Amino acid sequence: MSYPQFGTNSNARRKRVYYEGTDTIYEGMALCYNQDTTNNILGWDKGNAVKGSTTAEGYQNEGKFLRVERPATANMMFFAGVVAGTDEAGNAGPRWLDIYVPNGAIVPVRTNANCVIGQAVGLSNASYVLQPSMGDDDPAAVAILMETVDRSGTTGLSLAKLCPTGQAVFATSAFFAPVRYGVSGYAYGLNVDGTALLTGTAASKSYVVNISGDRESAAATGDSNDAMLKVSGSNYGACDTNFIFRGINVAMSNRSGGTLGRLDNNISISLKQGSTTAYAVALSVDAQDLAATAKTEFGGLDVAINREGQAATLEYGIQIRTRGTINSAMTQAIYIRKDATDHGFAALLGVDAAASVGGYASTGDAPALATGDIMIPVVIEGTTYYLVALQDTGV
Repeated sequence: MSYPQFGTNSNARRKRVYYEGTDTIYEGMALCYNQDTTNNILGWDKGNAVKGSTTAEGYQNEGKFLRVERPATANMMFFAGVVAGTDEAGNAGPRWLDIYVPNGAIVPVRTNANCVIGQAVGLSNASYVLQPSMGDDDPAAVAILMETVDRSGTTGLSLAKLCPTGQAVFATSAFFAPVRYGVSGYAYGLNVDGTALLTGTAASKSYVVNISGDRESAAATGDSNDAMLKVSGSNYGACDTNFIFRGINVAMSNRSGGTLGRLDNNISISLKQGSTTAYAVALSVDAQDLAATAKTEFGGLDVAINREGQAATLEYGIQIRTRGTINSAMTQAIYIRKDATDHGFAALLGVDAAASVGGYASTGDAPALATGDIMIPVVIEGTTYYLVALQDTGV
């Protein structure tokens, strides 16, 4: 069955709800269900089967889907809709009014955005106005704008496709093409807030984002490859010289009052018995410089250690260790090599004079050294030894 249109919006569905607030009512203003109310509508307490204006939690209070209020952080997941064009506009609450429910229909919404077709607007704490969404939860996106009109100076109406919040998402594949609103401030293409997930206690294990997959017995052939997570990006913009463009940005903190046994970023590979692998490296760093422009620094790995708290029992910049039951020595702890047409490195080790690991003069027990020769300390099982670096004097 098809519904007649002829200039009307046949997809839009209106619903009668009770607005509990006292603010002035405007067409398109956003409202959320009062999800934790105990006030009912029918005057009947299902909890004890008697007349009464309240219904105890757990007894299917109809007020939860008929009573609406101003959007707030606590109720954004219970978006009811926007006020439909109604005679109630201009009046103040509390009162009954009509809303458009968020079912994907295109309806007028009240917004303060400089509207551009295709951009998102959403719910913000303590506001009836749909505001530009940056991809986080405040504003929480609920609509895609369908008009290009500037409402940033004076709040007004714009057509928008209205969608609900708090949806459970199940899919076999997904594609996102986020659109940034505005040119300044933070913006997120996909923002996952795991706060409500990281609440386990007894032997709990919580993973905010889990990516898993097993390649089954079917073998890949030819020039093929898989990845559990692929990240790629390119810069073509003439940005400021202090602009930072990162492929992965990870920052982990143990805050005041926190107690942890270990804090780290873990990268691990495991070659199990029965498997065949020609090349296995837990972390591969490939830095390539093809730019002819001058630069102050270029490198493969930068480890910055900032220890301003109490000293640890063991401290190091880089630790290389073996573990398990290999029962034989690895070939090299550090292996330096070059590709066939490359020229390798001009020096094995470079030490900034201000951060020298030891410019020790000769002692009575040391071999006779000339002025300028260096003794580099090496600690083995608690005893200090020295590597001697001789200055090249040409004699």
